[in-house]
Amino acid sequence: MIMDKNIDPGASIGIDKLGFPNIISGTHTDGSLPKIIWVAKGGADAAGATGVSKQGSRNEPFLTIGGASGALAYTVDGRGDRIIVGPGIWRENLDFGSGTGTTGSAGRLNKRDIGLYGSGGGHPGRIQIVGDGTTVGPTIRVRDGYLRGFALADVEVGSVDSDDADRAQPLVLLETSDTATLTANSSDEWAMLRNVRLDGGATATIGLALRGTTGFRAYGLEVVGCGRGVAFAGSADNFPVDCRLYDVLFLDNVTSDVATLAFTAAGAITSGESASVPLTNVTFVRPLFMDRGGTPVTNYVNMTGTMVGVGFYEFVAARDVADDTLMVLPVDVIAIGRSAAAAEFVIGA
Repeated sequence: MIMDKNIDPGASIGIDKLGFPNIISGTHTDGSLPKIIWVAKGGADAAGATGVSKQGSRNEPFLTIGGASGALAYTVDGRGDRIIVGPGIWRENLDFGSGTGTTGSAGRLNKRDIGLYGSGGGHPGRIQIVGDGTTVGPTIRVRDGYLRGFALADVEVGSVDSDDADRAQPLVLLETSDTATLTANSSDEWAMLRNVRLDGGATATIGLALRGTTGFRAYGLEVVGCGRGVAFAGSADNFPVDCRLYDVLFLDNVTSDVATLAFTAAGAITSGESASVPLTNVTFVRPLFMDRGGTPVTNYVNMTGTMVGVGFYEFVAARDVADDTLMVLPVDVIAIGRSAAAAEFVIGA
């Protein structure tokens, strides 16, 4: 144990000793360390009392996540900066990708390796990112080339106003479209969602849209009140590969909890109920397919396409399932779990 009196004022303490192993990533290519930047209601996007050097500290937080002079404007592309978002409702659309447009809800955020973490004590509903109400598009979108290192944790993504234009779009859209061979170091791999609630308010078309996405991981999601909970689609150059989703709760969705669809780059569905989308090494572990009164979801799973290494393991379903009855599965997709009746073992046919 190191006592305060033993620390030389000029000593350098490794950042890995500060207790943030899941927040802090490695050093940037120029050797600089990632920054933790704070956003809170009552903050300010203009320079604080002590100037820009202290802006974004816990005592002088920013007021917006993606505003023109907000927290993301002060991050460095690829450095691994992490933004800590305080409790409240955040009316912003966040679009990560290259292209023209100013930083902010109406433009693209040209930053990679960014993490957004709620500070609500682990309760995602205390931090709600709901869209600005006018931008037509996903509430959070991460385009091709910007997925590596992207992290979203301990927040709710949705919409609180029935007239929000973006409610007819996916809440979160992640995209890979790369003709090159994808590897563990590819710029398009390893996005992560953890303890995130996706609340569609009964009108969002898709909770989580994975368009050609490669190397995605999700832990402890709640997908509630969406037309489709999690949807897979092909992009211009890729189909989804190597996606793992652990402990996802599906509740009160409308058409399907998990589906293969065709939708545009902006997230608009073009295929109706389902579309043929080849998937490789896509698995759900311990998903919960629940119904809570009202009209239950039409299908827990509705998938079409050539599947390799695709399965649902240790699922729990509120109603009895069978192939083509609540679970529409292509050949070789395996679903193992329990339903209202007893143990279930379903293989697509």
